[in-house]
Amino acid sequence: MNTRLSTSTVLTVVGLTWLLAAPAPTEAGRRYDERSLNGAYYYTMIHVREVAPPASGAEYCSGWGTVEFHGDGTALIEGYDRCSVEGTRWNSEAHEYSVSPTGEVLIWPTADPANTTHCQILEKGTTLMCDGVESIPEVLSYHAVAIKE
Repeated sequence: MNTRLSTSTVLTVVGLTWLLAAPAPTEAGRRYDERSLNGAYYYTMIHVREVAPPASGAEYCSGWGTVEFHGDGTALIEGYDRCSVEGTRWNSEAHEYSVSPTGEVLIWPTADPANTTHCQILEKGTTLMCDGVESIPEVLSYHAVAIKE
């Protein structure tokens, strides 16, 4: 009896360890592509950047607006940035994006493909979380959340 209990216990522990160590499936096997992002998303963001000369130091910015995804790899981002040094300004810029099957999203301005932001699709396509450091040298840190309208 003890041998069976031991074997059963070992198999249970090994099974649980295997399950916990396995990578989590992408929202129960869901696969994504550019069509997964379609419509308006409201966003809020923060970023820290270097102040433009002649001033020096860091400037803290927040922003809000909309991202209108067209479902074909193109999007329009419009909104406001409010920065501690420069104040509030309006932005409207065409972007392109790509989506991996696991929901990883890369977004970049059409006019500046080197300036790519990384995001992840969550909640079956209703939420995006973005973070990182943009490739523009003056941006030090970037974080945003976008929620489908």
